[in-house]
Amino acid sequence: MKVCILGSGSGGNSFYVEGKGTKILIDVGFYLNVIEKKLSDAGIPSGHLNGILITHEHKDHICGLNMFVQKWDIPIYVNDMTYNVMKKWIKNINPKIFHNGSHFSIGELEIKPFSLLHDAADNSGFVIKCDNKKIFYATDLGFVTSLVKERMKDSDLIVFESNHDREMLINGSYPWYLKQRILSREGHISNEESAFALKEVTNNVVKRIILAHVSRENNHPDVLLDTHHRILSGMNVPLIVAPQDRISDVFEV
Repeated sequence: MKVCILGSGSGGNSFYVEGKGTKILIDVGFYLNVIEKKLSDAGIPSGHLNGILITHEHKDHICGLNMFVQKWDIPIYVNDMTYNVMKKWIKNINPKIFHNGSHFSIGELEIKPFSLLHDAADNSGFVIKCDNKKIFYATDLGFVTSLVKERMKDSDLIVFESNHDREMLINGSYPWYLKQRILSREGHISNEESAFALKEVTNNVVKRIILAHVSRENNHPDVLLDTHHRILSGMNVPLIVAPQDRISDVFEV
């Protein structure tokens, strides 16, 4: 499989996955001209996508969805609770509805969605399998449940949130209500929470970990990596910080 981070963070989110000729996006959190430019820079023809998975209804994950699918007529896959909220803003689409905990396929990709704790209707994480390879994708979660850990096991590639450094957040400029929201079980996980979860479940199967949805204001790549290297000491796995304002390299899984 091939993957590329088109952008990750509060400024917009989109993630590309390709396996045996099937090409999908997870989320379209950038406006039409931006997402098309990102796809072009990655060498991905916009009109050749086979589907779009939606994690949840927050703007930084769906703001470009309406115009993108109207232009390219790409199937949308979304869970029922998310769609019931999203349809207030996203018009003239006929999505394919899934239920978290179920299985379905898009071309050669086997998809298994699961629920994440977040202040959304029913935020989805995804396990994506193809040709005996497994990708785990989970961002926008305030607490790492046992289900999340179970789904993460035996993954070849892990894309996992590492949103904030707790001290930077608490001492930062955000208003207190927003700090409380981020720190809650339905907010976002910290660097330490991310690293301890990864330490608990990862093994020698995993080839690469991408740390995603990194806060610009309450985190820094050096702080994030220092925390993970300290907690994951002894694990020889490449750690990559997902970029916000540019695309990543295209990685092979």
